Amino acid sequence: MGEISLNNIIRVSVQGVQSSIGAKNINEIALFTSEESTSTAPYMIAVEPSAVVEAYGTNSLTAQMVNNIFAQNPNIISGRGYVAVIPLLNSVSAKAASFTTAALTVSAFNAVTNGSLTITVNGTPYSLTGMNFKNVATVADVAQIIQNQISTVIITEDNGKLVFSSKKVGSTSSVVLSSSTTGTDISGADYLNVATGTTAQGANSSGETIEAAIQRIKSKVRFTGVVSTLWQEDSAVQNTSAYINSNDYIYLNVWADTAAIEGVCSDIAAANQNQTRCLVYTNSLDGAKLMLAAYVGRAFSVNFSGSATSQTMMLKTLTNVLPDNGITQNDYTSAKKNGVDLYVSYEGDAGVFSSGGNKYFDVVYENLALKYALQAQMYNALKTTNTKVPQTEAGMAVLRNAMGQVFEQFVRNGVIAAGKWNSAQTFGDPSTFINNIANQGWYVYSTPIAEQLQSEREQRIAPMIQGACKRAGAIHEADIMVLVEE
Repeated sequence: MGEISLNNIIRVSVQGVQSSIGAKNINEIALFTSEESTSTAPYMIAVEPSAVVEAYGTNSLTAQMVNNIFAQNPNIISGRGYVAVIPLLNSVSAKAASFTTAALTVSAFNAVTNGSLTITVNGTPYSLTGMNFKNVATVADVAQIIQNQISTVIITEDNGKLVFSSKKVGSTSSVVLSSSTTGTDISGADYLNVATGTTAQGANSSGETIEAAIQRIKSKVRFTGVVSTLWQEDSAVQNTSAYINSNDYIYLNVWADTAAIEGVCSDIAAANQNQTRCLVYTNSLDGAKLMLAAYVGRAFSVNFSGSATSQTMMLKTLTNVLPDNGITQNDYTSAKKNGVDLYVSYEGDAGVFSSGGNKYFDVVYENLALKYALQAQMYNALKTTNTKVPQTEAGMAVLRNAMGQVFEQFVRNGVIAAGKWNSAQTFGDPSTFINNIANQGWYVYSTPIAEQLQSEREQRIAPMIQGACKRAGAIHEADIMVLVEE
């Protein structure tokens, strides 16, 4: 007797749901390096430092920067990030100019109690006077006495010689020692013997640029933050900055020369290139790169899936970094105006100074994270529907709800908060707009389907969806007034 299939009566099909995508992780960092590696891979992905240290060597700047990224607490791992170490092709860092004296006779300095010298750094002369060398015992002691008088050069001892190095890199960098007309001139033959010293000219960077390297590698590895071991002259930095601000990246660069605050950093801020973050750290050139790495490790650490995880960089402590001893109040005030972040000592307590002169870092960082989250969520709303999202008001509600879920996520993590809308610009119903911002911190509106252009409808494009939100902000400063009565 034949069997009749149940499919004649009950027809069952089991379908899987469409898979969704995750938002791009803003805490993925690219470290472009001009140093050589034992690895032949086009890049290395690091979630801890050991493989990078092995490939580049313990004493390499690459390894030291990676170590400093992971030394912070929290760091990029807290934000589920990584460091992609990417070799630059035939790249050579820009060089700072320097002047090296002949070997010194320390005892000759002991008779000098009112020493003087003129040092012209990058075209600006500095007159040093009143230097007392009576108690110096080593060439390093001589270096320290002179260093105490000037912050625009780095003075070091090398085999009994003094090396005066500019903090500025590139062909416009220069260091010239000359005589002074007051006190005891220490430029002469008995002391620094400037006439027999040697000058190393500053030089520009060469080889593959950072922006060319990004173009070459971006299809192979994903990243948002961009830093480098490469020192670039200011014009090259500005080229990189212009490229970065046309793409979804955040570029962080550091200078050791405070002149950059009113110079190239001011120009970057004036051009509204807020995806380029300017840092200044004057203690040393290598120290500046390590400060940059520490800053990046701490800054790119937010897990946006969490609750109250949003942060500002203001007053954050950086591990393995000493506060900058070359920053004056004038530098601090100028940095505040020109969008430059610093690492300073506030009466003995080390902390980052975060400037809003080119927007605050957290504003740029969180805006990009919000963009990534919205892109992924709206894509998933379309992708994970097995049938279709209809071109009706019900279909538009699906998209509005998806957008609202992202805003709610950013309320939870502390980026968005309820508040008063102060701008004159609104959309949709103004009263509904203002009430939603006041009560929940965000508002979503879509143009009615009935008002959509037929040409757009035929292309299956949704009507315009608009969102608004109120940033939670952060408190960086406060004024206190106390009334006291006897």
